[in-house]
Amino acid sequence: MSGGPPIRVSDDNISISLGNQSNPGGRVSDEVTEYDIEDYQDLIDGGKSADQIFERFVRRGMTEARAQKVRAEFERRTGRIREMESVGVISDRTVKTGNWYSGVQVADVVWPRLRLRLESTLPAGAVDSIHHSSDRILAEIGAPAIPGRELRGLVLGFVQSGKTTNFMSVIAKAADRGYRFFIVLSGITENLRSQTQERVDEMLVNDNKQFLPLTSREADFEAPDHLGKIVSSSDMRLIAVVKKNPHRLRRLVQWLRSAQKDADAFPILIIDDEADQASIDVGQGRRSRINSLIRQILEHERAGYVAYTATPFANVLIDPEDSNDLYPKDFIVDLPKPDNYFGSAELFGRNLLETDESRPADGLDVIRRIPDEDVSSVRQPPGKGMVNGWDPGVPGSLLTAIRWFVLATAARRIRGVGNKHSTMLIHTSMLSRAHEKVAEVVREKIEFEWDRAATTEWRSELRHLWESESVLIDPSEYANVSVGFDELEGELEAVLDELKVVVDNYRSMDRLHYGAERQIAIVIGGNTLSRGLTLEGLVVSFFVRSSSTYDSLLQMGRWFGYRRGYEDLQRIWMTDELAEFFVDLATVEEEFRQYVKQYEFETTPAKVRPMIRTHPTLLVAARNKTRSSRPVYVSLSEGHLQTILFKHRDEAWLSQNKRATADLLTAAHSTVGPWVLSEMNSSARVFRDVPVEIIDSFLEAYQFHPSATRMRGDLIKKYIHKQNRKGALKTWNIVVMSNKNSERSEIELAPGMSVKPVERSRVKNQHSDHANIRTLIGPMDRLLDLRVSAEVKSELTASHLTSRKKLDYRADWVGDRGLLLVYPIARDSESKLEYTESSKTVWKTDLEAVEDVIGVAFQFPRAIGTDAEVEYISADTTQEEEFEVDSVDELDLVDEGGE
Repeated sequence: MSGGPPIRVSDDNISISLGNQSNPGGRVSDEVTEYDIEDYQDLIDGGKSADQIFERFVRRGMTEARAQKVRAEFERRTGRIREMESVGVISDRTVKTGNWYSGVQVADVVWPRLRLRLESTLPAGAVDSIHHSSDRILAEIGAPAIPGRELRGLVLGFVQSGKTTNFMSVIAKAADRGYRFFIVLSGITENLRSQTQERVDEMLVNDNKQFLPLTSREADFEAPDHLGKIVSSSDMRLIAVVKKNPHRLRRLVQWLRSAQKDADAFPILIIDDEADQASIDVGQGRRSRINSLIRQILEHERAGYVAYTATPFANVLIDPEDSNDLYPKDFIVDLPKPDNYFGSAELFGRNLLETDESRPADGLDVIRRIPDEDVSSVRQPPGKGMVNGWDPGVPGSLLTAIRWFVLATAARRIRGVGNKHSTMLIHTSMLSRAHEKVAEVVREKIEFEWDRAATTEWRSELRHLWESESVLIDPSEYANVSVGFDELEGELEAVLDELKVVVDNYRSMDRLHYGAERQIAIVIGGNTLSRGLTLEGLVVSFFVRSSSTYDSLLQMGRWFGYRRGYEDLQRIWMTDELAEFFVDLATVEEEFRQYVKQYEFETTPAKVRPMIRTHPTLLVAARNKTRSSRPVYVSLSEGHLQTILFKHRDEAWLSQNKRATADLLTAAHSTVGPWVLSEMNSSARVFRDVPVEIIDSFLEAYQFHPSATRMRGDLIKKYIHKQNRKGALKTWNIVVMSNKNSERSEIELAPGMSVKPVERSRVKNQHSDHANIRTLIGPMDRLLDLRVSAEVKSELTASHLTSRKKLDYRADWVGDRGLLLVYPIARDSESKLEYTESSKTVWKTDLEAVEDVIGVAFQFPRAIGTDAEVEYISADTTQEEEFEVDSVDELDLVDEGGE
């Protein structure tokens, strides 16, 4: 590898890069380069102001004109606020590049009032985050003065994360900038619409005379007087919270059409909350009604549409070539994850992505197992009418969940912080009759518990449950006080006395409502509880509802959100299969969000379609929502694959992999000679320049877990063979991992080749037929076959080295060689308490394999050509013949095995 700093070349300028310093040589051009933008980003990330950056660029020798251009280009790409004297004369191009918004002004009324309200209930950092993200979104939406823009945007939030607060902030700022009519489309149920209306009234309407509400908590949209009479006052702002119901939307469309001229002069902003529900066109041959009615509203000259959702999969699979549909062609904004938020990754953990610089957390020890034999007691048998003859029960897992809810609620009372309400969710079915039957047996069980509450035996059982569960997560990690059973025992009967069981579905009369009076409720329901509705003070969830799609499963997870004062007390009961699905979904979510980040600086959704990783069991969304999707294949170029699933109870399966490994190492030894110590890590052994035929034979013999759809020998071989035909991947390096500092005995992998095994524990609450170790490969492992000097080794092991730099070093030192890493894992690997960066504890359990386990990982070099093996789906486009990617890095995609 050649030494010295890299040389950057642009058309009129050659410079040598030294970190963030740029020393121009030759004639200086006013052209803005990518490196200028990178330097600007580095400096602003380092806390420099725009003026400081400008001065630094000029000191380096950059002309003032060029420095101004760099600043302008950076602001254009990031959608940052640019101060302007007037927004009334903004050009169409400026609107589309998102630089029209001049920031909060002295004359603004709505946003300053809303901010004061937010500051009274939220931490200052949270309010600042809402302020900045709503600025960004409003900049993307553009000015209201220019008709005919056909705005389509998407805001990606998290389930139960405060999306409502964000879009109300956008509405407040838009109202201060001339938007006149705000239509909030709020789900398909009246209780969700009513809940959203209550929030809008409280935060926007009640404090602002400028807002005229066209809906109320009790009433959906009814056509008011003629629109022209209402708009006569330029200070008036209309707002309506409307269900996605054909009757209501049709009435709204007709009212707007009754005054077409007034409506066209009236800037309209549609906020579609839960935008992946009902808004997508699912019609066969003709438009579905809700989608058609939304599009009719958007026919008005100054109407724009912004979708809000935490599950955007169906939204980005809309046909992008249909300019009249709702595909988010203009922008996708990914909201930052709030502090102290519990999402799928925080609760369940996720798998490793190529872009991760360190291993992700394994999740919190809050997931509890519902045995398969308990499911039939709480979920009705399949088949039409079968629910009528079904008699549910309260199995042991549900009784434990109810008891923990009582205990946790009592502990929360003693702590006296956070939400005053306390809720338990039971979600087992979408059928209302099933809800009613489950509620009957739950009420009977609670009465039975009440009858036993004074007995020593009952209190002893609850003491055991409290003392075994409450120690698993240290409350001090969340600044919560520890509560002993003796302290909370006196609260148990009071909690039982206030506890009520509520059925919340479309048939129930006693619907869930949180008011001023404290609620302690076990809520049983289905669809009305699985979309948008906030369950206040949700402590315990008991969940066996099945679903086959990403979006439905994530939306059913009402346990996502904030748990102030009881972070350590939250618990979720579900089946092993569902828990594993949520691990996979957390991985899909994170990868998609990383993908979306490219739109902030590089492109728009209209130019590059978002892509979503597929799953062997789950659908991305309902089939009628994904008719415009098609497979997209991403190359293994510069990607890595690793085994994380093992049949740890199957001795024959494990022994076969040990034999395959012995044959691999024996063949390598006889072909290239003895292994040598790695210069990068003396615990590892290396074979270099191994012919591909030996790798090919190993892939024939080694058994991958059938659920690891990416880690399949046939697919890996197919990719290798394609590269072989182009002259690449014909030679491989093999690294055998070990832990020389371990006190364990060595294990023999092949005749004359023994190492001390590494350790990997497995995730708790997995299916009994396999172990999921979550992560096999370490951050430096892909470099262990390099021959390097001590100086280069020091550079390679520096903490600041990115994944991109590691791949560049591999390319420089080993070219087109592949790397196969072999990990001998001790069968009795022990669990360890681990800590994430935020000091939250995560738990795994002992491996307990019946034989030593062989894990393997592959690191691929940059591909030659466009070989493609990894399947994603994306919106179809008949205008393009191919949309094939030959570099994972270019799209911030990852190659990760073992879903």
